[in-house]
Amino acid sequence: MKKVLFVDASNLYHSIKQIGINPTKVDYHKLFSTIMREENPVVRFYTAPKRKEHGTTARAKQQSFFASLKTNVNLSLYFGKLQLIRNNSYISFREKGVDVKLAIDLIDIEYKIGVLLSGDTDLVPAVKSAREKGKQIINIYFKQSSGKQLRNESSSASRIDKKILMDCLREPIDYISNQWGDK
Repeated sequence: MKKVLFVDASNLYHSIKQIGINPTKVDYHKLFSTIMREENPVVRFYTAPKRKEHGTTARAKQQSFFASLKTNVNLSLYFGKLQLIRNNSYISFREKGVDVKLAIDLIDIEYKIGVLLSGDTDLVPAVKSAREKGKQIINIYFKQSSGKQLRNESSSASRIDKKILMDCLREPIDYISNQWGDK
């Protein structure tokens, strides 16, 4: 492989939300093609499936999303786990194994150019190791969720802004009119 897009799904999801866009409205195939500047790019998508505590509907929606991603024959899904965290009556979840799998793949799999869609500074050592192996790492990031260390350790970096995401919406007219309360 010459060029691979590595997607930190949690970082992507939360970054899109912080910009003020509903992540379910994004056409991810179009976004990945835009980032990679090619149709049907090779994509490695790292995430964690929802647990039974999220409910049947939420799990079904996520499985439907995964199925839609798989329509790109060059996209592979890699799963970690969600750990349940209980703090008195408050329940939350923490991803486990997702960043580690992404980091190992950045270093170990064969490619020349790795495009890393993440702002997570936990990946800095992996980026450094990949570059020491002669791989070029391009960091694609969102302003609000990017660590400067990751950008600096990468071969180069480029920011995704709201305009790029707006151009990759599945239903831009419906989404925009809904934002204005027209629906």
